[in-house]
Amino acid sequence: RDVVLAKAGGGPMWKLATPELQQDPELLLQALKHGLCLRDVPDPFGGDLNFLQRALQINALLYLQLLPSMQAKPCLARQAITSEDSTPEIHSKALGHCPSLKSERHVVLSLCQRGSVDSLSELLGLPTSEPFIDDIEIMKVAIERDSNLLSIASPRLQVSPQLILVSITPTSAWNTLKTISSTIIRQNPEIPIRAVQKSVTRNLRYLPGHIPDDIWAGSRELCLAWLQRGGRVLEAFEPLLVVQPPYTEEDLELPLAVAKYNWSETYKVGDALLRNREFLLRALAMDGRILRFAPLPLRQEFDIQVMAVANHNNNM
Repeated sequence: RDVVLAKAGGGPMWKLATPELQQDPELLLQALKHGLCLRDVPDPFGGDLNFLQRALQINALLYLQLLPSMQAKPCLARQAITSEDSTPEIHSKALGHCPSLKSERHVVLSLCQRGSVDSLSELLGLPTSEPFIDDIEIMKVAIERDSNLLSIASPRLQVSPQLILVSITPTSAWNTLKTISSTIIRQNPEIPIRAVQKSVTRNLRYLPGHIPDDIWAGSRELCLAWLQRGGRVLEAFEPLLVVQPPYTEEDLELPLAVAKYNWSETYKVGDALLRNREFLLRALAMDGRILRFAPLPLRQEFDIQVMAVANHNNNM
């Protein structure tokens, strides 16, 4: 018993067990899990549907060893598809025998989780899948694997912030923003933030055209995400950079981000900040070239010059 249960590959050792142990269904299941072939399973276990379902639950690949007449049993095909270790090959074989399973929710969910990505569009486009394209759990799983599937979700789910966020990938971020309304963007600022964070660099320049100015002006997090991606200061959020004393850490977050990620536009933070010695030292620690924007009296101070020299071209 211990040899059979010891590790993967120990299943065939079941054949050396005593006749009494070979009649133990739990031991036999573990042997099948660890490599024993179905052809070695004795009667009556080999024809017991309940036993075979349990076997498929722990080792879906056993389905491929079944006779075609057994593969055509809906209960076995269903179990093979829904097992956690099922594969596209198993799905194809099982659905070839039992195509009606495509109308069952649990089966469709499993196919979306572990099936071939190329087949999901066809699966969810079937007339029997109409309830499933309005099922947020199924569509979330499907869209995580193929962001283009948002377009075949039900109208209700196509405007779901949860699914829109899932559909945003590096290559799809720009297209996603183009297809959703400004109303949804205003109600869910996390959507443009995710798009900016995820988008491939070559598409970043197109994103501002699909994000209303008032969103930029009202979301520091969005502006910060944009600056962190190397974006230039936009006119829509430039007023957020010009702050007045006394300064809080929140006030300084965006100006310091400009200094760190786009030093050449640090002059846009305004004269009040550039005259602030503490801010200037923090900005120079990020890039010494910012010294050129400091007022002359500060530029002549020794510790200011040291900080600037020590961090010249810091971000290059």
